[in-house]
Amino acid sequence: MEVDPLLTKTISSDVFLCLCSAQRTAARSRSLTEELEETRRVFKEAEERAARTQTSCTKLVLFELNSLPVKVLHVLMATFYV
Repeated sequence: MEVDPLLTKTISSDVFLCLCSAQRTAARSRSLTEELEETRRVFKEAEERAARTQTSCTKLVLFELNSLPVKVLHVLMATFYV
């Protein structure tokens, strides 16, 4: 028989081992939950960064296209719409 210091009652070894296992499982579950929350946060930041990068690239492409002569733009458009 083991004595649980929190309960200060005598319990069988099997029950004590089950209680210890349940406590370890609960702690592991909390740890995994925290890890998942951190992963979600990092993923959301990466999505936001990707969206900003895509916006910047789109603006750059539009800027470059606006600086091209009209004849070149017509050739490019004809190439893509064949």
